[in-house]
Amino acid sequence: MLNKKHMLEMKEPPMTIISAMKESESSILLASDSEVSINGIRLNYGNKLCRHPDANLAWAISGDHTIGADRFTSWLKAYKPPFPDWETFSDKAIEKFSELNGQRRKLMELSGVKPTAENELCDCLLVGYLDRPNILVLNDNGIATLNWRFDFESIGVGRLHAWVAYKALMRFEIPPLPKMRSIMEAVVTSASNCNQPVYIWRVSQNGIFEGLERDK
Repeated sequence: MLNKKHMLEMKEPPMTIISAMKESESSILLASDSEVSINGIRLNYGNKLCRHPDANLAWAISGDHTIGADRFTSWLKAYKPPFPDWETFSDKAIEKFSELNGQRRKLMELSGVKPTAENELCDCLLVGYLDRPNILVLNDNGIATLNWRFDFESIGVGRLHAWVAYKALMRFEIPPLPKMRSIMEAVVTSASNCNQPVYIWRVSQNGIFEGLERDK
């Protein structure tokens, strides 16, 4: 039987952290922790990073698992090359993403429940190389933002922890990969409900390289 403490823990929002960092003018690092919440139960999901089978695109979802990891990821993986430029692709992606979030929002409002972005809706952080490298953020309010001009981006409830860690490390001359490792480790050890292990991928025109969370 669940005691009161366990029930309260189940109701806490998952402290997901998903981050992207520009590694060079042609490559991006994408990282995530391992925590998900499904039907109010927190699980160590393993690697939340997803990749397209035929394109140099990778992404991860923050928020509702069934919308993002199931339905939106299925749509993305079924998207066939050739891909358009980033502006055209971001328009198509946010249209589908908004449709899925909107369906959930409508159903919850019909049931008399107000959805929250942290639990019932979702955001997506997507990186890759189409006509050029880019970082794309899709949020639950129907906004798609291309953020290549920034060196760092983060989504999830733990994003503020990640930005604090990133800003703290800016004054030091640390290469992007160890900097990303440090940021992710700082978040999962200081923010409640984040979970080890951390996963880090490199995405570039030449492909997707996994396993960067470990020293080589």
